Amino acid sequence: MKIDLNNVTTISNQIAKLAETHQLDYIDACLLYCQQHTIEEELLGEIIKANQPLVSLIRKSELSAETESTAI
Repeated sequence: MKIDLNNVTTISNQIAKLAETHQLDYIDACLLYCQQHTIEEELLGEIIKANQPLVSLIRKSELSAETESTAI
């Protein structure tokens, strides 16, 4: 599958907006995006791989969640 970089940026922006609007971490916002747009998580995963800033935000979100769970 060929990924249009303009769409990657748009998708990234939409996921960031979902995360902010619904107070979700980025991985949950990605899953919500998949549900809303009826796309497979694996397809979104391939798109995310093409967007390094989004990959960084997801990793940062995961680390934050791990820190919170160990603090409890």
